[in-house]
Amino acid sequence: IDLWLQLHGTGGFSGWFASLFARRAILVPSFLNWYYLDFYSTAEKYLWADSKVTLGLIDSPFDLPYVHLIGSEYFNREEMSANTGWIGSGYANAGIWGVMLYSVLVGALFAFLDSYAPRLDARMVIALFILPVFTLLTSTDLLTMMLTHGLFFSILVLAMIKPESACFCEGGKS
Repeated sequence: IDLWLQLHGTGGFSGWFASLFARRAILVPSFLNWYYLDFYSTAEKYLWADSKVTLGLIDSPFDLPYVHLIGSEYFNREEMSANTGWIGSGYANAGIWGVMLYSVLVGALFAFLDSYAPRLDARMVIALFILPVFTLLTSTDLLTMMLTHGLFFSILVLAMIKPESACFCEGGKS
């Protein structure tokens, strides 16, 4: 509807939503992944030095966290957080090995969700994980997503749901 309104010249905010969606959901994540791959192909890797998981035992190779470093290098704004998904953050932390590790972990997450879909109503699994998975794929590190963005909590909630109570069918039976 938004694009149709823009094509027919109704003015106002027509085309705004489609433009925002195309830029934020499609173009910006891919550009940011490219910036991470470009910068960290020659720069020293973080090895999760900015993560609480390493307990501060690894010194950061730069004065800035990697999200601010990309903002500084590519956008000339040190305060900008150029958040990226699992590909860019995995590459910033450990290069191709980090991307491969994150690929295995994201694949394990998808396999876990897929194993619950037949037992519970698939709509329940989708409703519980659509936003965390979209955020993981486009704009946050996997460990950050697990610990502070609710992915771990969502996994716990999913594991505690009884199959009978998750069915949207009449009487709780499929």
